[in-house]
Amino acid sequence: MVEESPESVEVAEAAAAAAAADGPPLRIFGYGSLIWRPGFPYSGRIVGFAPGFKRRFYQGSVWHRGTPDLPGRVATLLPDPECCTWGVLYEVSGAESVLAAMAHLSEREARLGGYRLRRVTFRPLSAPSTTPPPDITAFTYVAEPDNRRYLGEAGLDRQARQVAMATGRAGANADYVRGVARFMACEVPDGPAQDRHVAELARLADTAMVELTRPSPMPAPSALSSLAMAP
Repeated sequence: MVEESPESVEVAEAAAAAAAADGPPLRIFGYGSLIWRPGFPYSGRIVGFAPGFKRRFYQGSVWHRGTPDLPGRVATLLPDPECCTWGVLYEVSGAESVLAAMAHLSEREARLGGYRLRRVTFRPLSAPSTTPPPDITAFTYVAEPDNRRYLGEAGLDRQARQVAMATGRAGANADYVRGVARFMACEVPDGPAQDRHVAELARLADTAMVELTRPSPMPAPSALSSLAMAP
């Protein structure tokens, strides 16, 4: 059993404050499937990034995007002062909506996914001609190396093959990786260059899927003849 750190207690208390009747909006940063499928009502959606982190597909998924026999690979955040991770911030207002969102995320991300609630700095995307908006403190879910589903680092080819083979209750693991890559390409300025890792993993996973579904070549006619004549 992992003890709650002072940080996790502080995060839980801040989340509880957001759920109070007159509390501030709940702000959730999503960098995986929350980007396109939050699963809860929200009052605002903002594209931006969390500075100081890189996105890696190191968490094992045995429910949403894989099974215990063939776990999928889903995203987590790793500290890196030279990087940033793009995603979406959701604002949820009103005690009832906040409680519903937290209940949904606790089940989806924590219980089924193995993630922990943490706080990050979020920097909204701003138009080139405008003054950058101020940073925002947001909650996010992070899979840390001490959880039992953590798969960790592997070569990109191996990761891509795992992604290509895995499917869970939420769909194919490859669709998950494609979804993140699509977001980077469609909603983030110069997105593929901002996260070359996800773009390359999506490309390699597509290649691996083609190889896995390619039918085995039939033996040559001469080989079939020799097999037929064999005693």
